[in-house]
Amino acid sequence: MREKPTTEYQIATRGKRIVAFIIDNMVINLLLLAIYWDQIALMVDNQALPEFLNSIFIPSILLGIIYQTLFVYQYGMTLGKMLLKIRVVEIEMGNHPSFQTAILRAGFRAISDNSFLLGYLLAYMSPLVQTFHDKVAKTVVVDA
Repeated sequence: MREKPTTEYQIATRGKRIVAFIIDNMVINLLLLAIYWDQIALMVDNQALPEFLNSIFIPSILLGIIYQTLFVYQYGMTLGKMLLKIRVVEIEMGNHPSFQTAILRAGFRAISDNSFLLGYLLAYMSPLVQTFHDKVAKTVVVDA
């Protein structure tokens, strides 16, 4: 159920966002581990590891986009954000992100993740602690 728009909210701290980021990446990595467990178990030497990691690069990005999109659209927060009691809202109305906003944010988050985390540096220069993907999607992360 969508909550009513609000314009009053407390911006989530950088610290909460960092911890939520770490938790979410751990969740995605655990999912990847479960999906590829059989292939990982068959690796006897580390020489096969770079080739394996290259082969799952695109699937891992897609899994991250799906995870971020579905959780942000459905709940306004990912598992990491749930644990830290923070959520994503559309900045203009303060409401739960639409599916289009959630997938736009998730897609540009993948760019932030795979560009040496440069997209996250914007949060240190933004009064609303917005990352690159927040700015593109016109969202902000607030206390839940």
